Amino acid sequence: TSVLTIKQVTPKHDGKITVKAENPTGSVEETVLCSVKTAPKITKKPTDTEALLHTDAVFI
Repeated sequence: TSVLTIKQVTPKHDGKITVKAENPTGSVEETVLCSVKTAPKITKKPTDTEALLHTDAVFI
């Protein structure tokens, strides 16, 4: 059994990873998907808003 370890995963590791193993008798290749989960962040501050009772309040 062989193991591939990626230390200190960052968002740049998100996506397809292809692993290839070879020896004198041949080679094999396998592609897997690595999904890196990050915490959400607010990129733009929402504006203040007003709403009538029992209506939706929309923040842009």
